[in-house]
Formats: sequence, C-alpha cells, structure tokens
Amino acid sequence: MAKILAPVALALLLSHNLLTIFSHGLLGLGSAFTGASLVALMALLTFEGARRPVLIPSDRLTLAFASACAVSTALRPPADMKSLALLGLSVAAYAASRGLAGVMMQRAFIITLGAIVWIGALLLALAMDATSAKPVLFGFDHGAVQVASLLGLLVFALACSPLRLWLVAAIGAPPLAILAAAQVRLALVAAVACLALGAMIGRDRLRMRLGVFAAVALIAIAAGALARKSMTMEQLRYAGETLDLKPVPHGLTAPIHIPGEMSLRVPAPDCPDVNLNNSLDMRKRLYAEALALLPSAGPFGIGLGTFAEISCIKAEVHNQVLQTALELGWIAGALLIALIAAAALPLFLPARKSPRAMLALLSLAYAVLLALAAGRITDGLMLFVMIGYAAGSAAKSPIA
Repeated sequence: MAKILAPVALALLLSHNLLTIFSHGLLGLGSAFTGASLVALMALLTFEGARRPVLIPSDRLTLAFASACAVSTALRPPADMKSLALLGLSVAAYAASRGLAGVMMQRAFIITLGAIVWIGALLLALAMDATSAKPVLFGFDHGAVQVASLLGLLVFALACSPLRLWLVAAIGAPPLAILAAAQVRLALVAAVACLALGAMIGRDRLRMRLGVFAAVALIAIAAGALARKSMTMEQLRYAGETLDLKPVPHGLTAPIHIPGEMSLRVPAPDCPDVNLNNSLDMRKRLYAEALALLPSAGPFGIGLGTFAEISCIKAEVHNQVLQTALELGWIAGALLIALIAAAALPLFLPARKSPRAMLALLSLAYAVLLALAAGRITDGLMLFVMIGYAAGSAAKSPIA
C-alpha cells in the first residue's frame, strides 16, 4: 500500500490545477477544499520522503531562496496576502518531492497521471467548437494548458519506461493530437524539445526510444493541428506578427522618485496597443516592460504582485525567473537560477544511460521551459516539485 500511495499522491499533486478545475466547475467545491487537499498532499509526500534526510546543496539553496523571499515580502508586504500564501506553498513543494527519487517511474504514477490526462483530453475534445481556438473546460479557458502541462510529464514517463514503443505511442499520441487541435503551443513545443534533448544525450536503447517517440509526437501534433486547419493558420499568423523583430515600446515612463521609497515606473498614458487574442504578442510586451523595470528592482525587488498593477496590460510577467528577480529581487532571482542548475547539472552524466535519471532531467527541463514561457511565482508548484525531484534523484547517483 505504501508503494502505491506516494506515486498516486505525486500524480495528484502535479495535477492539482487541473483537478481544481474539475472540483470547482463540475462539483462546485470551493477554494477551501482545494487548498486543504493541496496542503494534505504536500504534507503526506513530505513525510513519506523525509524518513532518512541527508542535507544536499539544493536543500541549502532552497532555504536561502525562501529566506530571500521572506526578507523581500517583509520589506514590501503584498497587498494580497493570498499571493504570499501561494508563494509559500510553491516553495514548500520542493520538500514534498525531494525524497521521492524514482517514484515517477512506478506504474501507479503512470496509470494515475495517464488517467487524468486522458480524461482531460477527452473533455477538451468534446468542448471544441468552430468559434473559439481554445475550448473552455467547465467555464475555465485555461483547461487545455493545464492538461498539456501534465501531458508532457506523462510522455517522458512513458518514453523512459520499459513499455513497448507501440503501447507508449498508443497512450501518448491521441492526447497530443487533441491538445494540438486545441491550439496549445508552448507546452507541446517544450515537450518535443525535451524529447529531442533526451535523444541527443541518451545512449543506445534509451536514445532510440526518445528519438522515435519525438517523431511520433511530431506526427500526432501535426495531425491535430491540421484537424482544425483554419484555427492553426490564424495562430501561425499571430506568431509571424509577434516574431517581427521591430523594437517594442515598453510603455513605461522614466522612474518616479518618491522620498523614502524605491524608484518605480508607472504606465505611460499612451500605452501601446496589444493584440489580446495573441498570447505571444502579450508576452512580448510584458517581457519588454519587465526588462525595462529590472535595473530598478534592487536586491529585494519592487514587491510581490506589483508588476501586474503597473504594466500596460495589467498582467503578470509570464516568466517565473524574470518575475522573481523583478518582484522579489536580484538575490532571489539569482538563487532560483542557482537552484535549477544545482538540481539539473548532476543528472546529465547519469541520464546518458539511466532511464530514471533521464526522466528526472527531462521533467525538470520541461518545467523550466514552461516557467520561462508562462510561469508565475504564485503558481510555481510544478517547477519546485520538479526541482526537488531532480535534486533527490541526483543525490542517489550513480543511478542504476
């Protein structure tokens, strides 16, 4: 029973955002239930993995990162205390997965995560229509993104498992096609990129499996995209517009100096227009604004949640590392980068031959790519789960 509990709980923890959509939209349960279930899962996994604690460099970096966040939020308390609680839960997710090396290889994890992904994908397929690019799931328009983020992890677990390739393709390809038809882009690109990375660094049978499944994934994604050709062409047109390398006005005036306060910038009255139907165009604008503010962030940042209040389009940065450096300060940003590197680098050599190490490395790389393209520091659970899992896996090296 204990061998099943940890992998099932980890799959449920990673799926928490999607399960929240189900619980809110389908069952009408409130945030109290979802918050309590999240805390319970994290407490269970932390207890399960902390039986023989051995302090490693990533643990120290996590403590240092948490301390930098605490100092930043103490100096500039956020207006919304809920965001502070969510930040704390995100960082605590490291401890929940730190002692679970190898759990993502277990059959119970793959079955649980696979069932959740397939249910989500089928519901998205039923919700598709000809009027909107992304289907709405129980009233939530980000359901497809949540399913896609889990699908990447499932794909890596399947590809690194001992299952026959035809079975891996049969389980993984249909959801990939559905998500491509649902116009999910970033998560699918990130998943294929990570499979390609694995094929480049892996050896022998592992390299072959990852390379073959990368090809299968590309075929499935192409089939799904062609199934809704008009929507796909519209998204490609948006991408072409966004990739225009003309300078982007950041929409921010010169710093306003307030006695006793940090210099901040405020939105210019002529804030340039952004195509709100084009997520890439929105990101381009947000990154330009955030980078313009970064030099004035200082060691402890401009304050948690501040950027969304002063940006042109009133949205968060959509880049977890950049948002951390901007809102929580340069120290926290540097520590987050160091933490990712400390968890990832020791896995590269073992991953050449070990499926278990490869799964940990690819899952972390995938979480980092998603964090860089769409991450928020108040919703960083997947990133910190994968950092903890990778750090724990590296600590077990050499991995058989």
